[in-house]
Amino acid sequence: MKSIKKAVISTAAVLGLSAGAITAQANPITDWDFTVTGEWITVGPDAPVYSAGGGTQFNSADLLSWGADLIDPAPTDGGGDRFQARSGLEVTDTSVMGSIATGAGPVDTVEVTHFNNTIAGVFASLESATFLTTLTLTPTAPAPGAPIGPVSQSIPIEFVETFNEEPCGFAVDSVCDDIFVFAPESLTFSFELDGFIYTTMIGAPGLGPLGDACDVAGAPADCIGITTPEGEETPVLFNFKIDVRPASVPAPGSLALLSLGVLGLAARRRAKRS
Repeated sequence: MKSIKKAVISTAAVLGLSAGAITAQANPITDWDFTVTGEWITVGPDAPVYSAGGGTQFNSADLLSWGADLIDPAPTDGGGDRFQARSGLEVTDTSVMGSIATGAGPVDTVEVTHFNNTIAGVFASLESATFLTTLTLTPTAPAPGAPIGPVSQSIPIEFVETFNEEPCGFAVDSVCDDIFVFAPESLTFSFELDGFIYTTMIGAPGLGPLGDACDVAGAPADCIGITTPEGEETPVLFNFKIDVRPASVPAPGSLALLSLGVLGLAARRRAKRS
């Protein structure tokens, strides 16, 4: 049986813009080419944190896994036996190139899959990790421009390995969904270019307010994140969008800037249950 693990969210966010990358534009940039990469930070203060316990923990740029002692760290082994199973988070699409329009809908980028298997409580499990995304934007319209970036954004994540017995304490798809809590401020960043401020917003389908799950996670009541069903492989396809405003216009609140993905978590669950 799993026990609840509570994590401390790292609050650092890194934002870098290449010197000399900004070029003059008479009008806002309307179209861009982009490259996005994603990886787990495995060293330093943002390295993964695990609870006390046995088993084997494995960290690499594209895979975090934990659970039973195995030579192979693969997280796909549910095994049907919690004393033999492993869980994990795998970056299944680490680099994406494409095009995006300012003010348009979100564009898909990297994908992370949660292999949510039931592991015995004697094994250590993940408590927190930091996902690093790196973005390069190249203006293509109304005129081509020099690349802007790379911009590196650290996304701290608190992970809660829940008890696998009812009551779960929040609306769930399984007994009981695991919980990911994101730091909202890490999902947006802005830069100024020739009198305009461009804000990039990271989102994903299902990413949104967690409601009662915030209390279970020991997070603030207005926390945001994702829950994933027990015993399933859940791919999370991250996306991003770009909005623009004149530099003279004040920024809206941080929560208003969040891209919550194509579907909200509640809407997805209602459709599933219907």
